[in-house]
Amino acid sequence: MEIKITEVGPRDGLQNEKSPVSTEVKAEFIQRLVRAGLKNIEATSFVKKDSIPQLADATELSAFLDLNGSVSFSAQTPNLKGYEAAKSAGYKEVAVFTAASESFTKKTSIGQFLNL
Repeated sequence: MEIKITEVGPRDGLQNEKSPVSTEVKAEFIQRLVRAGLKNIEATSFVKKDSIPQLADATELSAFLDLNGSVSFSAQTPNLKGYEAAKSAGYKEVAVFTAASESFTKKTSIGQFLNL
């Protein structure tokens, strides 16, 4: 069994900040996490730009990251469109979210989910 712990601060920690955080500051934050020795980092989320403005720079932020290096970077993708954007940006891993009930998922969904 393998347990993987992923740092989600660059995405989850910044998505609710009221003041805009520049792409460069986010990239520096992530680089500090890398220098601290973290190996699994969820960098951003590919969501509609107007739904979470703090993450509107997902593609631009990704250009600052070494997506082929020793650190495993992932991006959260709430739907197929987000997955395709993450794939186009060079991510080899994505994070998806789900819930125990469909009603909870619909209440908390940013976009539409695919019927699997």
